[in-house]
Amino acid sequence: MNESHVPVYAPRDEFEFYAALGLEDLNAWAQSLKTPEQDASPGHRNALTFEKMESAFAEVGFTGVVQVDIGRTTIPDLRLGAGTRAPWDLDTIHEKPHRAFYSLFVEAIKP
Repeated sequence: MNESHVPVYAPRDEFEFYAALGLEDLNAWAQSLKTPEQDASPGHRNALTFEKMESAFAEVGFTGVVQVDIGRTTIPDLRLGAGTRAPWDLDTIHEKPHRAFYSLFVEAIKP
C-alpha cells in the first residue's frame, strides 16, 4: 500500500455539480474517479455526516449524541486542553483549527 495520499482531481464545474447534489452523491462520484493507485493510498472513503455518526452511536448503545464545535464540550467536568493528561482530560487531541470547517465533532454518552 502507498504510504501517502494520492488526491483525486476534477474540473471545478463537475465538482460543483456533484456538490450541489449532496455529500453522499459527491462522495460516490469522487470515489468513482479513483485510479487503482489512488484507491490503494490512504485517504477518505466515506463522507461522514452527523446523521451517520448519530445512527452508528445509537446502534451500539450510546445516548445523548450531539454535534459540538471544535474545542467545546457539553460534558460537565470534562477539561479540554487542561494539561493534566488524566483519562478524562483530552489535551492529547490536537485538532488543527484550520481544519475545523470540514471536521465533524461529536459527543456521545455510553450509559
